[in-house]
Amino acid sequence: MRGRRGLTIIEMLVVLGVLVALVSLALPAFGGWLDSARIDSAVAQIGGAVQMGRQIARDSGKPAALIAADSAAGAFLTIETGKGEGGRIVGQLPKEFAVRDDVRASFESKSSEPKPARLALCLPDGTVDAGSAVISVRGREYTLSLSRWTGSVTATERVTKDDGDKAPEEKPPTPAGETGSTGGAR
Repeated sequence: MRGRRGLTIIEMLVVLGVLVALVSLALPAFGGWLDSARIDSAVAQIGGAVQMGRQIARDSGKPAALIAADSAAGAFLTIETGKGEGGRIVGQLPKEFAVRDDVRASFESKSSEPKPARLALCLPDGTVDAGSAVISVRGREYTLSLSRWTGSVTATERVTKDDGDKAPEEKPPTPAGETGSTGGAR
């Protein structure tokens, strides 16, 4: 009798079942990594827009406001240098992102129309006057903090309570990188 060659259908189904089990265990971790990469990318883009706003303010001698306006296509980042002047679009976040300033976020209801959020006011001396903003993606919210002196941007995930109210504390490990004056993410 000749020796066996190849695999039986049962052996192939067992191997396929093991592969499916391993992939199903790895997918949730990959999804979290992908969301973290998206947040890092958005923070880097906002950091680049802040740096551009600082440069425009220094060159023009007038304050430049960095505005984020939500739309169906995503959040547009614009820089405005005066009243009555149109804003200059400097970036666009993907459509799953929503941006709003932190003060308004705590008072607005979820059903209100999205309004433009002022993320930063870049001053002619190179400093940035900014509080904090909230960026949300796929049901998770992150607090954006901007450095007054360097214009760097960091994101920290906000912790929510079971009843839907925002907790004052923030989750310590930051899922997003920091953008420095070079505009690159770390």
